[in-house]
Amino acid sequence: MDTTTSIFLIISVIIQIIVFLAVIFLVLSLIKIIKSLSARIENLQKDFDDFKVKLEPGIEDGIVLVKKLNKIADTVENNIHKFENVADKFKSFSEDVIEFGSKVKEKIEPPVLDTVTTFTAIFKGVKTFFERLKDHDKLKSVEENYLFENTESDFGKKQESIESSELKDDFEDINKELNEVRKKLEEMKKV
Repeated sequence: MDTTTSIFLIISVIIQIIVFLAVIFLVLSLIKIIKSLSARIENLQKDFDDFKVKLEPGIEDGIVLVKKLNKIADTVENNIHKFENVADKFKSFSEDVIEFGSKVKEKIEPPVLDTVTTFTAIFKGVKTFFERLKDHDKLKSVEENYLFENTESDFGKKQESIESSELKDDFEDINKELNEVRKKLEEMKKV
């Protein structure tokens, strides 16, 4: 048994040596992998630092840009409020102008219309007066063209009655129009 034990012993020592060699190889492989992983982490850290250096001015510029945009937004908002105030004032002013125009129209229109009506009535009265005067002159000229004037005849009497009634009518028309003018003038004085 001696030989078998020694063989087993030798085989066990060889297996132990192989296992130790395998463990050593495994440890060396792990160290190599850890070194390469460490190098990659260092490269990644270096890249991150470079990116951080490059990113910081961009972040600062972004912050400045955001501040400027906020200022612009505030300015635009203030301008909108100012524009709204101007629009409200213009609306109020235009309403005041329209109201003023309507008040002026209400105050001026009746006297102007009364004045126009008065002048129209005066013009009609004067026109009627001159037309009647002209008609009266025509009747006189017709009367003067008669060869025989006979004031006692029926024709002469009829002519005189026609003339006197026409004159009375003319004077009554003129008096009516003058009374209307007088009334309108009195009304205008009251206003």
